[in-house]
Amino acid sequence: MPPPRPEVPLTAEQVKQATDHLVTEREHLSTEAQTAAQTAAPPAPSAKTAAVKPPPRTPPRVPQGAPETAANTPESGQTAGAYAKP
Repeated sequence: MPPPRPEVPLTAEQVKQATDHLVTEREHLSTEAQTAAQTAAPPAPSAKTAAVKPPPRTPPRVPQGAPETAANTPESGQTAGAYAKP
């Protein structure tokens, strides 16, 4: 165990300097921490970009002159590639 330190009282000027130094250091560290937090977090999407929706999907187009089959007629009610029930 280390020996106790001798008690030496600080002057009012020394206390003021130490306090000012601690306040300055705290502000500096706080600014660094805030800057690091802002660069680490991804930017929040703005209201404008959040409201943009992708265009609606449209069914694939059948080329002109293609023979009509059950798969490419909208009235069939059957999706392309689905097997017909016997």
